[in-house]
Amino acid sequence: MSNAKERNKKKHKALLIINAFLNFLAYLLIVIAVIFMILVYTMREENKIYVFFGYSFAVIQSDSMIDAGFNPGDKVVIQQVKTDDLRIDDIILFYRYMDTCDIDLPKQDISDIIDEYKEPETIDENAEIFEERTPTAEILNKKNALVFHKVVGIFVDDYGVRFFQTQGESEKNLSPDPLLIREDLVAGEHCETAKLLNFFLKLTASPWGIMLLMSVPFLILMVSYISSLWGEVAVMNMLKGLRKKKINLNSENFKEYDVSKAISNEEKIFIFDITETRDKQKVANIIWKDLMSKEVSKEQAEQIGKIKYSINLYAKSRDAFWEFWINSEKKASKKRKLKEFREKANSILNSSIDSFNKNIKYKNAVVPIKNIKKGGK
Repeated sequence: MSNAKERNKKKHKALLIINAFLNFLAYLLIVIAVIFMILVYTMREENKIYVFFGYSFAVIQSDSMIDAGFNPGDKVVIQQVKTDDLRIDDIILFYRYMDTCDIDLPKQDISDIIDEYKEPETIDENAEIFEERTPTAEILNKKNALVFHKVVGIFVDDYGVRFFQTQGESEKNLSPDPLLIREDLVAGEHCETAKLLNFFLKLTASPWGIMLLMSVPFLILMVSYISSLWGEVAVMNMLKGLRKKKINLNSENFKEYDVSKAISNEEKIFIFDITETRDKQKVANIIWKDLMSKEVSKEQAEQIGKIKYSINLYAKSRDAFWEFWINSEKKASKKRKLKEFREKANSILNSSIDSFNKNIKYKNAVVPIKNIKKGGK
C-alpha cells in the first residue's frame, strides 16, 4: 500500500512539474512571437534593424540576390562585424547612401592586397572631411534603403576610412552598384545559420507561418489547461461523493489529489460545514493540509490559528462559525462569496433535515381506525 501511495505522489508531482513547464514554455513562445512580429513590422516601416547580443535579422526586400538563394521576403541572420575583417565575396547588409563629399575623394583599391594592407600611422582627426560628412545617426534616421549584397571591392581613403563596392547576384545585377558604401553604414555581415533556424525564419516570412507559430503556444496552454482541469474535476467529484457519503476518506484515490491546493478557503469552509459531524476533523485535516506543514510563515500561522478557533467555535454554534469567517474577511468579494456558500450550505442541510423528518414521520405514522378491519384482520 505504501509503495502505491509513493508512486501516486511521484506521479502527481511529475504532472505538476510538467504542467508548470508547459505553461512557462507557452507564455515564453507567445512573448517571443509577439516581439518578433513587432520587430518585423517596425523594421519594414522604419527601415531599421535591432541588434541582440551582436545578432539581428533582416527581411530581403528584392530579388537582387536570387541567384545566391535569397528570395524576396526571406529573413536572414546578420552578425555585427568589424569592417576591417570583411573580405571579397562576403555578403553584407548596408544602408544605401553616399555623402557628396565622398564621391570625388581619392580612394585606393586594396581588394587584392587586403591582407597586407596597413592602416595609416597618423590620421588628422581635425581634417575638414570629417566635419563635412553627415553624422551616421542622421543618415540612419533618413530611412535610406537597407540593401543585402555581396562585397566585390574594398577601397580606403587617405584617412584610413574604408569603402565597399557591392553587387547583387541576379540577371538584373550584371555590374557593381554605383555607390561605394562607407564603413560606418555597414549594418553587419550575413551569418550562416542552421537549417532549422532557416526553416523558422522562412516560416515567419508568411502570414500563415506567423499564425501557425502563434497557434503552437496556445495549443500548449490548452493542453495544460485541460490537464489541470481534469485534476480539478476529479477533486470536485470526490468532494461531491464525500458530501453524499459515497467516498472513504482513507482511500488512496482520495489522497492522490492535493485537495487543499485545488479549492479556495471559502470552498473549504463550505465543505467543512456540510460534512457529517463524525468526519469534520478528518476533513479539516485534508482540506487545510497545505497549512499543516512543520514550516509555515507568519501569515500561515495566523491562518492556522483562525482555522483551529473556528473548528472549536463550530462545536458551540454553527452560526457563530460562519459569522466569524465572514467578519474576519476584509475583501468585499470574498465576504459575498462566503455568504453565498452559507446560503448553499443552509439549503443542503435543511433538505437533509426535511428528508430525515419525513422518514421519522413515516415510521411513526398512525394507521387510521377506519382502515382497520374487525377482528384485527
